[in-house]
Amino acid sequence: MKLKILFSLLFSLLFSFSLSAQHLYLNIGSGYGINIGGSPIATYSTTYNITVDTSTQYNDYFSNKTSLGKGFVPAIGLGYKLHKSIFLELNASFLYGKSISIKNTDQYNLPYGYSSAVITTRSYSGQSLMITPSIMLRTQKEKANYYVKMGLLLGSTVIYQEGNHRIYDAFSGPNSPFTTVVQRWQYYLGLSYGIDISAGIAFPFILDNLDFFAELGYLNYSAKPKKAKTIAYTVDGEDKHWELTTKE
Repeated sequence: MKLKILFSLLFSLLFSFSLSAQHLYLNIGSGYGINIGGSPIATYSTTYNITVDTSTQYNDYFSNKTSLGKGFVPAIGLGYKLHKSIFLELNASFLYGKSISIKNTDQYNLPYGYSSAVITTRSYSGQSLMITPSIMLRTQKEKANYYVKMGLLLGSTVIYQEGNHRIYDAFSGPNSPFTTVVQRWQYYLGLSYGIDISAGIAFPFILDNLDFFAELGYLNYSAKPKKAKTIAYTVDGEDKHWELTTKE
């Protein structure tokens, strides 16, 4: 599993304080991430035709590029003016990722006219803490200043996955009796790295040392899970987590 994060549009406030001869300033902002690209996750629909003597299987697979980079992103950062147009920044942001869902179907056509099915819906969401040291080039004008910046992105991510299995005992439509099994996992991805590229425009706002800025940024990093654990397991709403083995 890989995680691609994120294409974000940030509309924020920049507060510059007159510290150390106006070399030091503070960024406070918020934005919204839009997922683009991503890693392929397969969805499938499988039909098993089972008779007394034979069994045949038909598979339909679909590849969906999926990114977990969509969601609200608050951010804060500290900057230092090295030169007239050269700045160093250290920014921290947090992604509250939105959930995505993928549905898979297994249908079993059994002898004597009986059949059953398992419909599985898997939902994924991620939360990331991102630290970005970067260098910024910025114009120095009175009314509006344009800037670009590039940095190394260091991220720590947790992915949440929920599997909702609806098992039909005698499948003949949506009103058939079924059992619902829900299992939730938590994946730990450790420390990952990537890139952060952004550009924006800043306007003076009321005071000389206060700017308003709008920023468009591209943040990208991939990560693989280091470990995972089951955090919930229920059958028809009844907690069965205690029945799982240590391996499960």
